[in-house]
Amino acid sequence: MESIETILKNIGVELSEPQKKTVMQQIEKNYCPMEQHRSELDQMQFEHRLDTAIAAAHGRSAKAIRALLDLEHLQMSQTQDNDIEQALDELRQTSGYLFEQEPEHTLYAGGTGTGVLPGRDAAMRAAFGLGDME
Repeated sequence: MESIETILKNIGVELSEPQKKTVMQQIEKNYCPMEQHRSELDQMQFEHRLDTAIAAAHGRSAKAIRALLDLEHLQMSQTQDNDIEQALDELRQTSGYLFEQEPEHTLYAGGTGTGVLPGRDAAMRAAFGLGDME
């Protein structure tokens, strides 16, 4: 990054030492908080990505999963989404209990039908005067 003095010279502005000092103070006053907010925003975006990926992987406890991940490495990564997904896959293989298992699909058991077993409720039907069911 170019120095402030170089930038000012390039645009044709000459400042005295007190003016340069004032300009530098103003830049530090305004620029530093902006950088702090930028880092906070980056942190929030990373945490959102991580939480979304854990939820998509059906993680049972985001806190436990986070504790086992190398968050510093993942945050510095240039390909965060891919690296997070890969780290979660590796964690699923080593610590599968942290993730919900996909339910096994059971075969649909067809209805039991509406037929009445003979003799089962014949006495009850007779008591109510309904007759035999066929």
